[in-house]
Amino acid sequence: MSDVQLQLLHDRILVKPEPLVKTTPGGLELPESAADISQSPFRVGTVCSVGPGMILENTIQNPGIGEVSYLRTLIEVNVGDRVVHHMRAGDTLFVNGEKFLLMGNRDVTAVIGPDVTISQLHVSASG
Repeated sequence: MSDVQLQLLHDRILVKPEPLVKTTPGGLELPESAADISQSPFRVGTVCSVGPGMILENTIQNPGIGEVSYLRTLIEVNVGDRVVHHMRAGDTLFVNGEKFLLMGNRDVTAVIGPDVTISQLHVSASG
């Protein structure tokens, strides 16, 4: 993606999805197409780019100078973070044949460490 100029706007985040693999008890890795891991509602990816945040309606004007400062929402992830998002989050965007997901800041559920796998993430009904 280094040769493509892509500047994200507002609270958008560009995520490179990690391939889904399932490891069998014998250590064999099955790709997404062969693995039955569609059960998990989560996906993992790495943040490649972030926008500057949404401009809030409140602005600070400096009378006499004519300068306007915009207040923006906080983007809670950084480039390089591994993140968890819902499997339906974002829009697919291909850049030079590489698949990315373009999503909003609110679509990210959590930032995770480098050793966390999708199989470690579970959802259970609260009760």
